Amino acid sequence: MMKKTCLALLAASLCATCASAAEQRVSLLANHTDYTQASGKRDLQSLEYVAANDRDTWVLSAGAGRRQFGDGQTYRGHNATGTYYRKWTPVLSTRSHVAVSSDDPVFAGRVFDQALTYSGFTSTTLTAGVRRTRYYGDVDADAWYVGGAYYLRRLTLRYRYTHHDIEGLGASHGNMLSLRLKDARGAGSTQLWLGKGSTLHDYDWSPVLQAGNQQSVSLRRVQPLNDSVSISASIERTEYKTPSRHYDGITSALGLTYSW
Repeated sequence: MMKKTCLALLAASLCATCASAAEQRVSLLANHTDYTQASGKRDLQSLEYVAANDRDTWVLSAGAGRRQFGDGQTYRGHNATGTYYRKWTPVLSTRSHVAVSSDDPVFAGRVFDQALTYSGFTSTTLTAGVRRTRYYGDVDADAWYVGGAYYLRRLTLRYRYTHHDIEGLGASHGNMLSLRLKDARGAGSTQLWLGKGSTLHDYDWSPVLQAGNQQSVSLRRVQPLNDSVSISASIERTEYKTPSRHYDGITSALGLTYSW
């Protein structure tokens, strides 16, 4: 009964948000990753819908992907995600995220993520959250994270630390720093991500889970074409070190967004 009530409330909130949305947009996204050391490749495509008003934002997406490993094994998968942002007071907001997928190494099978953000400081926000993930093979991972953002006139700096506790593999951690620079004119922006830490390899060269280390750098450009249409492009390089091999992943991505 409680589950049905929660689902009904979430559905009602989504309908209300769409009806009163000050902003709506649809995005088509695609990315391709090549792995070195004969570790295969991966292709992902997704369709995303966003509806937002002053207090609520809904993000719904559906995706499909294919992961081909170096030994010739190929897996295909599908997933669906939903994210709900709620501004409860002028200084407190939450983000709730869920994801489900087919049972394969392409996507994480189940994800639940809940975060709380405090914005009572001048030009600064602080965020803390927890995440529960079930990977291929019914391996569970719990995580907690803390981070913050600092806003200047055109530049936004963000940092997040994540601690993972992975079934059968123990603890790991990750650090992520991003810098986003808005264009002096218009709605375009350029964003850089830098990541480093120990991690869980669930989407890479092997369909079994492994402990290891990684470091990554990613650059993304968002370019408006007019008031309604924008395109995005990104390039990412991730270096992986596992107990059995050392390899890289090079990812390129393209996106098309229509807003109204």
